[in-house]
Amino acid sequence: MAVTPSEDPSGFPGRRPGADPAPFIPGAGEETPVPPESFRLFGSKPFLRLWIAQVFSSLGDWVGFVAILGITKTLTSGNASYAIAISLVMVARMLPGFFLATLGGVIVDRFDRRKVMVLCDLGRAALICTLPFVGSLWQLVVVSFFIEIMTLLWGPAKDASVPHFVPEDKLASANTLSLVASYGTLPLGAAIAAALAVVATWLGGFDALKSLKVDRDVVALWFDALTYVISALIVFRLPIPKPTRHEGQKVDLASSMREIKDGVAYMRSAPFSRAVILGLGGAIIGAGAIVPLGIVFATEVLGSSAQYGVMLLALGIGAALGLFGILAFQKRLPRPLVFQWALIGSGGFLIGAVSFNVAGITALLIAAFGACAASAYVTGFTMIQE
Repeated sequence: MAVTPSEDPSGFPGRRPGADPAPFIPGAGEETPVPPESFRLFGSKPFLRLWIAQVFSSLGDWVGFVAILGITKTLTSGNASYAIAISLVMVARMLPGFFLATLGGVIVDRFDRRKVMVLCDLGRAALICTLPFVGSLWQLVVVSFFIEIMTLLWGPAKDASVPHFVPEDKLASANTLSLVASYGTLPLGAAIAAALAVVATWLGGFDALKSLKVDRDVVALWFDALTYVISALIVFRLPIPKPTRHEGQKVDLASSMREIKDGVAYMRSAPFSRAVILGLGGAIIGAGAIVPLGIVFATEVLGSSAQYGVMLLALGIGAALGLFGILAFQKRLPRPLVFQWALIGSGGFLIGAVSFNVAGITALLIAAFGACAASAYVTGFTMIQE
């Protein structure tokens, strides 16, 4: 029995009813060709809605990140203490990924992915709303830790849902669009954070809100929580199939260690993949150091902590340009060559950026660094997927 486009949740003809996560594309696809351009993936309404949910979630993340920086500053005193505090908060956000990243995929494969995403969105919204009331750095670190755990569950559930909505040969483009949603929203998030400062000043004039300690950071956190709620409402209506349940099937905690061992064994036997993974890993470690050190650099070298916001904005604009450039020309560019030069460019532009004490020149070089870093990130992961 033929499946009409209206019966197919992906919006793309040729998928079997009740198909597995790996989509089925018949050989006789000449009658209904798959749209060639990446953005034609938005012809799949469920994928478009999932992508919009990710945009809202990521946009709130960047606004919330700026707010968390502000809360951290109020809980510490002195530049050195601020840098150490930011480092602790970032460790709390990154540490779960080292131990629970593979386990998160194992868990979401055994539960209703739609429910997992909705519960994680609502859980993150609730935790974000508690941040204005934290009274110590350690409370902020603990809340950040649990927010990241829910993010680690939301991400694999989203990734496992994408193949239900797009053809298999478009997964690389779909993943690139997901990266655009994640990192291309950084400059918009920084602009919204600045606008919310004006809103906070206006709200602070109401006596009824003074007990809530309304300031720029609190309003930004409210906005962040709202984006999670909107994401949950969008995901709740998505036609994500439930995973096939096998009687007696349990979450195998040992599978995480087995997957890590298999990954290490594969890296030993595949020099190209090993080089790409090590290149990405080294770049991500270096990028992680920029967050706490960037604050000290902006204050002591550029002369004002406000310059850190300018640097974040420049980084976001550069990353967005890099992502859109790769998305537009990825089929015309040799990925290994782009990956190599993007990594070299990232290091070179970053060295140049920290060699100047002029804010304008530093911002331009940071933007170039962001473009190269985003290009390396996209091309590296695309090569690993291929």
